[in-house]
Amino acid sequence: FNRVRAEGATAIAGALRTNDVLTHLYMALNTIGDDGAVALADALKTNSALKTLTLWGNSIGDAGAAALADALDHNTALEYLDLRTNAIGAEGAAKLQAAFRGHWNLATMRLDGGDVLKDEL
Repeated sequence: FNRVRAEGATAIAGALRTNDVLTHLYMALNTIGDDGAVALADALKTNSALKTLTLWGNSIGDAGAAALADALDHNTALEYLDLRTNAIGAEGAAKLQAAFRGHWNLATMRLDGGDVLKDEL
């Protein structure tokens, strides 16, 4: 869509750290990869406004998934996380699944498609 890469995701993450207005962020079909996901995850730790984060099709792997899972331990606002069609394997998906179970506000997390655990969970 917008050809956002890790550097762009890092800039967006900087804005999210102080954001108290933006509630939906749609970044599907970019190439933020693990580095971009880690930056966004770091911002989610302090963000209390974002309700929906759509990151499908962004070449996010296990390292990015682990960072997002860790962020869910700190974030109480997020209600929807879409990570479909990424490169998340068994390790990253397991961490996300564990974080999802412990996050009361997160009603929906999508991990289907791509390389995500078709038979492994």
